[in-house]
Amino acid sequence: MAAKRLFLSFGVIVALVILAGVIWYAIDRPKVLELACKAGLPNFSRPEGIPSNAVHCVILGELETINGVVFSSDHGSSLAIPGATVPISLWFGDFPSSLSKQIRRSWAEKCVNGASVQLVGWRTRTAGSYGETGFATEQFYVDHVTAVGPLPKWILVDIDKHARYCKTLQSYL
Repeated sequence: MAAKRLFLSFGVIVALVILAGVIWYAIDRPKVLELACKAGLPNFSRPEGIPSNAVHCVILGELETINGVVFSSDHGSSLAIPGATVPISLWFGDFPSSLSKQIRRSWAEKCVNGASVQLVGWRTRTAGSYGETGFATEQFYVDHVTAVGPLPKWILVDIDKHARYCKTLQSYL
């Protein structure tokens, strides 16, 4: 009888721990997944197309579509969104040729390595510093690019002032 009571008590404790885990997961999914990953389990938020060494224990959200302006430099790529104060760092498995062509065209015309885009992918849910220099507070892992276009007017307002200087500088090189 004592063994049965002990077994039932143990079962109740296990059930309560599982229930607490389910509730915690519902409240703070990114933290639960991050802790599980740091404990040695796989990163369950990592999509199949992204290598594990690109994500490590960074938790990603659901697949989403995002619009903005990609800026490319020798320090990587970032995405500016209207109204945002800090750009989002970008990760590309394969950098699309259509985006490369538009960025080169923008450089030739406006002295800016950029293009307007619509991207589909996963945004980080784990807080941190992203990008080569740690400037970004989030990263977007690009699955594919659905649209590429020239720089939008809201970007060109600030850039046109500097383009004349850039064109002058290029004539000396």
